[in-house]
Order: sequence, then C-alpha cells, then structure tokens
Amino acid sequence: MKKLKSSLWAKIIAMILLCVMGVAVVMFGAMVADAYYDGAYEKSYTEYYNEKIISTAERNLHNMYNGNDEMWYENDESKQESNLRYNVYELLPNGKEKQVYEGLEKGEETIAQTGLYYLSGNYEDGAHYSEGLFDKYTYLTFMRNAKEAPILENVRGFRVDAYVLPLTANDNIYQSAKYADFLYSVRYAAMVICGISAIIFAILFCFLMASAGHKKGEEEIYLNSVAKIPFDGLTVIVGAAGFLCFLFGFAIMPSFNTAVTLIGASAAAAAAVFAVTIYCMCFAARMKKGGFISGVWKSCLLYKLCLWIWKWIKKLIGFCAKYVKAFFLYLPESIRPMAVVAALMLVDILVLGFNGYEFHNQLVWLIISRILALGGILYLLTCFKKINQGMKKVAEEGESCSIDTKYLYGPLKEQAENLSNISDGIKKAVEEKMKSERFRTELITNVSHDIKTPLTSIVNYVDLMEKEEPENEKMKEYLEVLSRQSARLKKLIDDLVEASKASSGSLPVNLQKLELGVLIQQTAGEYQEKMAEKGLELIVTQPEEKIEIMADGKHMWRIFDNLMNNIIKYAMPRTRVYIDLEKKDSNAIVSFRNISDKRLNVKSEELLERFVRGDSSRNTEGSGLGLSIAQSLTTLQNGDMELSVDGDLFKVTLKFKAI
Repeated sequence: MKKLKSSLWAKIIAMILLCVMGVAVVMFGAMVADAYYDGAYEKSYTEYYNEKIISTAERNLHNMYNGNDEMWYENDESKQESNLRYNVYELLPNGKEKQVYEGLEKGEETIAQTGLYYLSGNYEDGAHYSEGLFDKYTYLTFMRNAKEAPILENVRGFRVDAYVLPLTANDNIYQSAKYADFLYSVRYAAMVICGISAIIFAILFCFLMASAGHKKGEEEIYLNSVAKIPFDGLTVIVGAAGFLCFLFGFAIMPSFNTAVTLIGASAAAAAAVFAVTIYCMCFAARMKKGGFISGVWKSCLLYKLCLWIWKWIKKLIGFCAKYVKAFFLYLPESIRPMAVVAALMLVDILVLGFNGYEFHNQLVWLIISRILALGGILYLLTCFKKINQGMKKVAEEGESCSIDTKYLYGPLKEQAENLSNISDGIKKAVEEKMKSERFRTELITNVSHDIKTPLTSIVNYVDLMEKEEPENEKMKEYLEVLSRQSARLKKLIDDLVEASKASSGSLPVNLQKLELGVLIQQTAGEYQEKMAEKGLELIVTQPEEKIEIMADGKHMWRIFDNLMNNIIKYAMPRTRVYIDLEKKDSNAIVSFRNISDKRLNVKSEELLERFVRGDSSRNTEGSGLGLSIAQSLTTLQNGDMELSVDGDLFKVTLKFKAI
C-alpha cells in the first residue's frame, strides 16, 4: 500500500477514474433528482408523460410574456415552429369574459390542454393575493385550472386556454417529451449507476487523500508546486475555477438532450471535480506536513498580512507605551496611582461626552470600563499574592525563592526581582554558615582525635607510674595532678567529639518506648548523694499516670546527666532543685529549675552555644558543652529544649511528643 500511495501513475489513474465517477454521479444524480421531483417513481408513464408536456407548455407561456398584454399577437408568426396553441379571454368585472385572441384553429387535433389565469397591469402598493401567487415584485401570476380569477382594483385579469398539438415541430415541448420518455425508462438504472459511482468515487477520493504528500524516494511528506501555493490563494483560484465551470455548464444547457449539452456539462463537471480534488489533496498534504496551524494557516497570505499588521500595531503600541512609561516613571511614586485613576476618569468623561444623552451607549461603556477595571484589580491582586507567597516562604523557611516574572511589569516586576535577589543572598549566607559549621565540626573531630592518641599514652603512663608507688612525696603529688588533669582533658575531648557528632546528626538513634517517670526516679536516686553534699534539696513532681515517649534511652540518660551535673556545679548551696513532669496538649514536658550560685550575665540563647559557661570567671570545672550536647541530643530525638533565665532562676524545659 505504501508503494501504491507513492506511485505517480496510480494517482493519475485514480484521478481520471475519479473525474469519470464524479461526472457519472453528477449526471445520473441530476437525472434521479429530476425524476423524483417530477414524480416518475410514483406516477404511471401516461401521468408522468402528460404532466411533463403540460408543465413545459405552461413554462412557455411564462417565458413568452414580456409585460405587454398584446404579446400573444406578436408571437403568432411562430405558430408553425411550435406545438403550442392558446386562446386568450379577458375577464370582465360583471363575471363575463371576452375573447381577445384565438390561436387554436378549428379542426386542429390536440393531445393535452391546460387552463391558466393571470393578472397584469398596475395595482396599488401592498395589493396581494392570499394564495401567495401575486405580490408586488411581479406583473404576472398564473393559476392552473382556477374556477374564477381574483380581480383586484386597477388590475386586469385574463384566462388562457393552452393546447398541445401532436408533437410534429421540434420545439422544447418535443424535446421535453423525448427526455421524459427516456428518463422514465432509465429511472431505476440511473439510481443504481449513481449509487455505484458514488461508492467508487468515495473509495478513489479516500485513496487520493491518503496518497497526498507521498512521493517515490521521499520519506517525509512532500509538497509539490501546487501545494506550495498560499492556501488562501489556492482557495480563491479553485473557487473561481468552480464558478466558471458552473457558468459554462449553465450556459450550454438550452436543451438537456443535445450532444453539445451532454459533452459540455460532462466537461464542466469533470473540471470541477478535478479542481476540488487537487484542492483537497493540497489541504491533506499540508495537514500531514505541519497540522492546521503550521501547515495550512501559516502558509496563507492572510496570515502574513495579519502578521505584518500586528507587527506595526506592536511597534505603534510600543512607541506610545515608551513615552507613557517615561512620563509615568517621571512622576513621584506617591502620585502614580492618582495619575492612573485620573487617566481612567478622563477616558470615562470623553467617552460619555461623545455619546451625549444616549443612555444605552453610556451604560455599555460603563459596563466595559468596570470590567476592565475589575480585570486590572484581579491582576494586581494575583501579582501581590505571588510576591507575598515568595516573601512568606523566605520569612518562614529561609529558603531561596525564585518568583516567575513572566506576567509582571513595572514596579511589580522590579519588586519580585529584588525579592528573588534577597532570597538568593539569604541562601548563599546560609550555605556559607553551614559550610563553616561543617568545617568547624570536622576540625574539632580531627583535632580531638589527634589529641586523644597521645593523651591515652599519657594517661596509661601516669597509671603505670602510680602503680610503682614512688617514695618521694613530691613525686606522688605531681602524679596526682597529672592524673586529675589528664582525666579532665580526656573528658573534655570526649565531650567535644560527642558534641560534634550530635550537632551534625551522625549519632545513631534507636527510638523505643520510654517511661519518663521511671527515668526521672532513676536520675533522682543517682544524684541524691551528690546533691546532699552540695546542700541541695531535690523535689520531684510527677503524675501518677504513665507518660511514655519514643526516645533513645542512652541519649535521654546523657541529657538528664548533663542537666543534673550542670545543676550541681552552678546551683546555690542550701536551695531547692525542682524536677517536674507533666502532660499537656499531647506533649510530655520535663522541667529542671534551680537557683544559680553566681550572677548570670549571659543571655539564655548564648548558654546553649558551645564553650559558653554561666561562670564567666571560669573558676569551676566544665567545658561549656553540656547544655549544647543536651540540646543536640534532644533535637535528634524529635524533641525541643528551651532555656530561660529569670534573675537567678535557671530553668530548662524538655518537650517530647507523648504516646
């Protein structure tokens, strides 16, 4: 099938057959339509034959009338060339009639006759006949076999008795009779031939449409020289050719049965089918090539003209907008909205002034102007919403926000671009900070690891030297100092490594069900003696019901351990320490409160940073990492840790999701 669609000879043969089938469809279709219209499928041969003769005779009477009531006398000289005879009677107001012309000679044989009435002459404007046979656009109206003719004022009435003689003269009645005889005999055959021709025509037409754009040796759709003509130009050419074919066929149809008529009509039909088929094939090829928009519409001269006009309109609009924009930007920002409103009001005044007092025009303009104003307001609200969403994203999440400025103009576009630049700056600063934080964490981890190796050797050798039990008291004293300081240094390095891992999130977390009340009781028992040594009284408050959370028991113990050590180091002796547990809004809340021994000159936010201690003199032991480690471990377990300082009151609150 692919080779057949690409074959030029197949297309030529299909086109020839298509034209032949098209002519057959037109010719035999016209015959079927004519036979159906005249009742050849319903009437007997005699009825059909006589009706054809009578209708032709009546048509001759119509054609003979030229607006002159004496036209019957003028055509009397052509009696020998016609099979039609007629007598004319004038209808008088008293109901009688007067013969004014006698065309049928006595003794002449007739084969058919008809009676006609007609009205002619001047009449008053608006006069009409109720049956629709008489109106102001014609001077002649015929009524077949009417019993009485309507006589209107200022109108002359006539009756014509028409007779058809035996068909001896070769006039149109004779030709019509021959055609009626032929058509009646082939009426069913014409229907079959027309149907078969239509089916073959449809098949050939579909083949030509499918083969359009295919050429032997070409893989892609090929456009020939005809298909490359601008499509609207091709439409005009084909339309003109079809109209000329119609005029030619109509002009050569004085007698339907003549050879000249058949040949001419067939040639006109074939030419019309050929032109229309070529047009459809060009359309199909263009549709295959690029669709309707690219293949058809963009090839039209009208499209290019519209494009050229639009180009100049855009230039004109751009030229005007340039100076309007310059003037608008020249105004102060506070005046610009007022200038826009004033311009709209001026347009309203001008339009309403031109319309004068025509209320409907004013109403139409007011509706249009308000719709335009509403559209402008909706556009501004949409732009503000888009910009506000970007600002909200930057404010809440601190993320980079890129606002699409495709449909933003003027100050709105400038504001969106500035917001995008700000968010990019924030993103860059956050990335730099994160990079610095990672670098510091890696530095602490690496340095701590490098220090830990020689420190382990120092601790081990100090332990070996203590086992030797030196006799020199000074030496024992030195060894005790070395042992104490190395242990302190080892703990500091361990805290550094743990703080680094906790802040970077690299510590493994095994979340399990954990009862906070039990953990608090264990913590209280563990630190009871140490707190008693410092003169601190521990008061624990917790509900009777179980409060469970999902947490890592090891990390939770380290949090509690750091907080309790912090209390023991910095709490004022002979004061109370409170640990409270409660459930509020599906959250488990644990709070630690104590009175500070020294005055706290550091903000609560700073106490959560690394290496920051409440004892600014640094007289007490500690690395300043305890609270930072506790906060990092709390965050790793999906909890929140808050620290507050109110005078000397120091409070830490842990919040976890209760289950």
